[in-house]
Amino acid sequence: MGKWNEQENKSITFDVKMSEDANAFFERQMNELKEKEESFRERIRQLFKENVLIDCEAPEAVVNQVLTVFSIGYQCGWNDYYSLNEKEEGQ
Repeated sequence: MGKWNEQENKSITFDVKMSEDANAFFERQMNELKEKEESFRERIRQLFKENVLIDCEAPEAVVNQVLTVFSIGYQCGWNDYYSLNEKEEGQ
């Protein structure tokens, strides 16, 4: 370890070989992310259909808005939070 205020310059070199083009890597990562996000959205839609009853003729825009609110709650873990509190309260 160097001493405080040491003036001697030191260098570090890395010998890392690139295994693929950076643009190809970023594109592959984005595609993997899109696949995961779509699977999460599909699971949220499935849970919405199973757990939310809209008992009237509602325009698609209204249904999508309710789905968005449900999605936010699900992503924030409200269901998990409720389950944890329920166990702590002994219900």
